[in-house]
Parts: sequence; structure tokens; C-alpha cells
Amino acid sequence: MPVTKDDIKEHLVLRLLEEKRQEVLRRKERNEQHLYVTANAYTEEAIMTYKGADLVSVDRSPCFTFKVARSGSYRETVAAVAEQLHYPAASIRLWPFLARNNHSFRPTRVHETETAGSFLDSATGGAVFVEMAPPTVPVPPLPVSEKDGKCCCFLFIFNPLSTYHSFSPSPPVHVLIFFKYYDIKNSFLTYCGLAHVERRTKLVDLLELMWAKAGLAVGTPLKIYEEEYHSCIHPMINFELALEDAVNELMDGDIIAFERNDVIPPQDGPSGLLEYFQDLLHRVEVLFCDKNVPNDPGFLLELSMKMTYNQIAAAVAMRLGTDPMKLQFFKNQSSYREGPGGALRCSYEGTLKDILLYFKPRQPKKIYFQHVSGEVFNLLVVYLLF
Repeated sequence: MPVTKDDIKEHLVLRLLEEKRQEVLRRKERNEQHLYVTANAYTEEAIMTYKGADLVSVDRSPCFTFKVARSGSYRETVAAVAEQLHYPAASIRLWPFLARNNHSFRPTRVHETETAGSFLDSATGGAVFVEMAPPTVPVPPLPVSEKDGKCCCFLFIFNPLSTYHSFSPSPPVHVLIFFKYYDIKNSFLTYCGLAHVERRTKLVDLLELMWAKAGLAVGTPLKIYEEEYHSCIHPMINFELALEDAVNELMDGDIIAFERNDVIPPQDGPSGLLEYFQDLLHRVEVLFCDKNVPNDPGFLLELSMKMTYNQIAAAVAMRLGTDPMKLQFFKNQSSYREGPGGALRCSYEGTLKDILLYFKPRQPKKIYFQHVSGEVFNLLVVYLLF
């Protein structure tokens, strides 16, 4: 007997109809894929999690993805972001990331007449920074952002309780500046906010803003730097210079980093911000796997190639919440064969660079470890005695 529709249970009919509807939608999406552009949006929270050069890492920094029509206007793109963030559209502004000629990766200004297809660059993965007004109730609109001086607007700086501060309604020519603070004692670089600053503002007039953003006491002596690109950090010596004279080719998305000038650096860390950025060039991701756990996925740590055995052990112990003296480490067998090889003595005098010497440049760097009941130093004593 032929099977009729009445012979099929209702829930199966509904399921088949839903599958057909989903297939139609997928086919339509494939056919219209060229009409849309996908963007990765980064907020200040994403910048806060990143501790390297520039503001974000397109590979690691958290972001949210949205899709808009290539022909869609700037306002329509803002509306799509606002809907996803559940934030008023008037309190959001988009700054597409641009790869500059010096290889830095910074937000840039976009004109409101541009379409989404023109300012969401596929070469940068459609990366865009989402500037949001401070989360107060009611949510305030963002200040007017205009660089060509065609309209009069208020610039917002100098109030330590807010990112935006009323200044004067005269020349509206200003730039978006990001600030980073380097904590010398803890060897820690952190993003601490942004501000719209007049190009003619003197560096000395920005000190109050930086003290407030870093939570420092008023009058704390500071060293200020321009982060031009990954390996180029310029000290800014003369605080009486205007911002446009102190910064090389001042533009939106520039970064000012600063640190205290009255703190003695630790003996086992960078001496300051300049050495910290130099150290970034020697950092590498290392995968640590438990030797006694088959197919252990392990965990990644970003370490300096200059680190000694004790510094490596301390970093791994902090990640595991254990005593560094109760960890034993093993090299990988070879660059061609996976698995734990010879054990590393706790008296090892080389650096991480020496341990990873035989790994190929693009090969994942792997070190094995195991927990020991006693201190690893006792294992060395037994080895030397017998």
C-alpha cells in the first residue's frame, strides 16, 4: 500500500517541513552571500584583555560577529550593532580598523555617507572598533566627532569621572587617542581608556586625565611614550609641546602609553615600558602537556624566549596553582616525533630559547611536565649521588 500524508505522524511532518525551510534559507544565503559583508566588532572590554602592541589581536581578542548588506549605510550598520549589544544607536560610533603603512593596526575615522562594503575592509577581516558612551542612565549620546572643522562641537577631556569631558566650543579639530598604563612593579601593561583630544592640547594638560585613568595620585611623575608600531616606542620628553607636534603624524587611533617615573623596577622583570615592548618581540606560545595523561590537550602560555628555568616553572606553577619546586619538565623528543623526551634539571642554566632550539619556526612549541611528590631539587641530588 502506498504511504499517504495521513499515515505520517504530525511531529514528523512538522520536522520535515522545518528541514525544507532551513534548506531553502541556506540556499538563499549561499546565492546572496556576495551581497553581504561579515564584520568582527571589538569593544573596550576586548582591548582590556589584550596586553601586546596595538589594541587587539584578530586571532585572540574576543569579538562578536554580525552581517550587514554591503550596500547598507553607516547608520544601518550602527543599528545592527546596537541591536546586538542592546545599546542605544545614538550612543555608538564605529571606527574600522586599518592596517597602516608601518604595519600597525589601528581604528580610523569613517564618513557617515560611506556604505558598509566600503569601510568594512575584507583585508582586515572586517574588524571594527565599537565606541560606546559611558553606561549611565539615561545613556548619553556620544560627542560630535568632526575633524574638518565644518561644525562647532564640544570636546570631552579632563574630567576624571568620565571618558568625555566638556572643554570649549572653539576649534573642533580633534583626534581619538587610546591610553595604556604600564605597571612597573608587576610588569603589566593595561588599556585604561580613550579620549577625544584637541590636536593643539599640550601634553602637560593631559597629565590629569592620565592620573585619573590609571588611578594614580595627582602629581605622580610620569614617563610618556608614543606607541608608533610594534617595535617602535618614542619617549615624549617635552610636555609643553602640543599633541600634534609631539606625536609623529598625529591621527585617529594613535596610542599614548605611560608609566610612573618614581618606581624602582623589579630585578627579574623589564626595567620599564621600553624593555617590555622589546621583550614582546621575543615572546612565544608554548603548549604544556601533562606527561602522565594520555592525549592531554594541555594549556598554552605566552612566555619570553629569554626566561630561565625558574621563571618558566613559576609561570606554569601559577597556572596550575601548585609549587614550582614540585614540577618536573621534559623536552619534546624531537621536531619530528611527539612525546616526552629527556628531563630538564632544575639547575638548567639555559633559556627557553635553548629548550625550544630544535622546533621549526611554525611548529607548535611543546614542553611536558609532571607533578612530583617531593621537591624536584631532591631528584637532582639523588641523580648526582647515584
